[in-house]
Amino acid sequence: MAPKKTSRGKDKVTEVLVENEDFNEDDDSNSGEDEDGSESLLAWELPLVSSLHSDYEGNGDNTGYESEKLDRYPISEDEDDDSWDQNVEFNEKAEYGDVVLQLGMGFPSLQVFKEALKDFSIHLGRQFNFIKNDKVRCRAKCTVDTCPWEIYCAWNGKTGCFQIKSYKDEHTCSREFWIKNANRKWVAKQLVPELMHLTWSDAFDFLKEKRGVHVGESQVFRAMKLARTIVEGTEKDQYKLLADYCEELKNRNEGSTVELSVKFNNPDNPGAPGVFDRLYICLEACKRGFKNGCRPLIGLDGCFLKGYYGGEFLTAVGQDGNNAYFVIAYAFVDSETKDTWMWFLTKLLEDLGDYREHGWNFVSDQQKVIHFTLHLTVLLYILHYILLFLKLLLWCTKLR
Repeated sequence: MAPKKTSRGKDKVTEVLVENEDFNEDDDSNSGEDEDGSESLLAWELPLVSSLHSDYEGNGDNTGYESEKLDRYPISEDEDDDSWDQNVEFNEKAEYGDVVLQLGMGFPSLQVFKEALKDFSIHLGRQFNFIKNDKVRCRAKCTVDTCPWEIYCAWNGKTGCFQIKSYKDEHTCSREFWIKNANRKWVAKQLVPELMHLTWSDAFDFLKEKRGVHVGESQVFRAMKLARTIVEGTEKDQYKLLADYCEELKNRNEGSTVELSVKFNNPDNPGAPGVFDRLYICLEACKRGFKNGCRPLIGLDGCFLKGYYGGEFLTAVGQDGNNAYFVIAYAFVDSETKDTWMWFLTKLLEDLGDYREHGWNFVSDQQKVIHFTLHLTVLLYILHYILLFLKLLLWCTKLR
């Protein structure tokens, strides 16, 4: 075993372990000493280093040099793709028509990239199909076979975001107006900001003029319905807010009559939530306005509710000095029956007072239900006053 030799180069120091049985330190011919006493080892060290390196390459055992496997998303499927070194963030606040896609642009999620790609392509009037679409990568290509347009976005572990890694932005196909990528959800997203100012017929002109696409009638109808659900919520969710709505009316309009009635379909479970039955609303401002500024004429009518859950809408309206309708009270019930009309008129007369004292006159559409209920309500009030008179008479007799 030969001793450890050290060679001093220009930049670094190399330590080499030399094995040579014939090596002799006292042999001047092999010592490599110069006249000045310094050792010159480069003449015999370099061949040994190259031989060691060649021996290591020839050895298939690489147990000493194992790399750890990183549990990350694949950087790219293209071996010569260097676009992930770029770092341009996508502006999520960009409006329709201002969306820009470029090589190396980063996205916080793959869903944001898909939405941006859809807005960008529809604005250009081009259609695309997803060739590859999973949780970590997405590749889209133009639907025209001869068109070279193609884009690929995947996870980049270096930047920690989804990034466009290959992009061919040239379209050789012509523009289209009927685009399949403009589906119901996309159309609803475009209609949400303009929903308060749009009707069903105005939605066609809005999509043609402002978005440059043609959409079928049935698709616009479904998109308008979805947009209303996004803005207003579903009918089922709104029923949950009725109790809070009634309390808010009472707080904001002191003296108002707001009565919410529920029914329980499961008597075995008293803790179960109730089901909506009927609702009566008469605001204090409407009471005072009718008594002080309207004619003593009350119109009664009901109509069907065409919503998902249906029902009946009962109203009592008056007429002001300008011959305009003045809402007094209204109610929501499940059906138009004698019981519901009786309940509504009883609540109405409790708020407005005795019809004989104020001289109220009632007008209806002569339906049997309203006609019978109105007469029955009047008769009940007559019986009520008769009973009061009899009680007063009995009390006077006892005093004598």
